[in-house]
Amino acid sequence: MSGQVPVMMAIGPESMPMAKAGRLRALAVTTAKRSPAYPGLPAVSETKGFANFELLHWFALLAPARTPDAVIALLNKNVNDILKDPEMKNKLLEMGMELEGGSPQRLAETIKRDRLKWEKVIIESNIRID
Repeated sequence: MSGQVPVMMAIGPESMPMAKAGRLRALAVTTAKRSPAYPGLPAVSETKGFANFELLHWFALLAPARTPDAVIALLNKNVNDILKDPEMKNKLLEMGMELEGGSPQRLAETIKRDRLKWEKVIIESNIRID
């Protein structure tokens, strides 16, 4: 915003209001395909040399490892119900979020998939913590 950073990746709900106000210029979305929330923006994967590019940002509700299954099930049901609520759903869609919800098992698979994906990037790029 101050002109000190020429390019950045930002979360849509946080950055798109500034882009719509003309304070930032949105270039592309990092999802595999164009986003229905931002139909005028191409996906990075449409750029030559970036055919398989995908960087997803997701939110999840996590609980301590020893949380009873009944509590997890109740939390999961309530979150999924909230995501189906028309008012909440519309508000989140207005913010550019794509809603999924699902089961704790599906979240575990997502976490594992992303961990493996980024572990490979870190190893192949020889990224080290200073």
